[in-house]
Amino acid sequence: MMEKEKAIFILDALASGSVPQTGEVLKGHQILKEEEVVRALQEAVLTLKLANRQKTYGPVHLEEEKIVEVMAFFFGIERNPNPHRLAQFFTGSQAVKQEELRKHPLFGNQSQYCRYAQLKDHFLIYFEENPEIVRRYFVDEAAWKQVLYFQKKSFNHLTEQEAAEIKSSIGKIPMAKRGKLSPELREIRARFPRSHEPWSLEEKALLGGAIAKTNDLYFLSECFQRGKNAIEICGQKLIYSDEVKVSRVNVTAA
Repeated sequence: MMEKEKAIFILDALASGSVPQTGEVLKGHQILKEEEVVRALQEAVLTLKLANRQKTYGPVHLEEEKIVEVMAFFFGIERNPNPHRLAQFFTGSQAVKQEELRKHPLFGNQSQYCRYAQLKDHFLIYFEENPEIVRRYFVDEAAWKQVLYFQKKSFNHLTEQEAAEIKSSIGKIPMAKRGKLSPELREIRARFPRSHEPWSLEEKALLGGAIAKTNDLYFLSECFQRGKNAIEICGQKLIYSDEVKVSRVNVTAA
């Protein structure tokens, strides 16, 4: 039988329109936008909270400085710090996969003192009382997804020498994730050797220079030794933030 705390966590995430395992905002799932469905999920969460009295926790004591520090960190890595994600972060949830977040010194800071549901409620109130801070660190994660540069007709204006130089430069960038890897990651890296590597500033600069002359994801995937999806996402963000100067014609949807 599923533990009540885990059930609360999953239902609470769905009620807020997020994927429980990753915190990603659910897009295109109309059923989760229906008022009755959201209310039903919220009622289920409330019922489980009332039943979940097996362990007694004290009130939440979390300094505002720590909250703001973590929200600023989320903002810096282009993640929207909503109550669900902050509760995951401070309880050290395994659902938090992003390496930068897991390495932060405050990750799991409240795991011994609070439950996820407690912290989620705490942050909901904090957000209501501090709208200026919420606006300051809000990240519209969906905005960069409107960049359709890679969906347009494929082109490649890079010379053979330029392509060779990119491949050579990529090969010189050291790998961060080595040693003991999961079987799944080893299998993926057999095809894409740099898969799941954090994007370094040097690598982003190389990608920015490349996509100014090509939108060919197959070619870029070969050069950067990553999957096409990873290339497209990083490229979309670079274009959206104006870090790459490409023709603005047909970059976004009309």
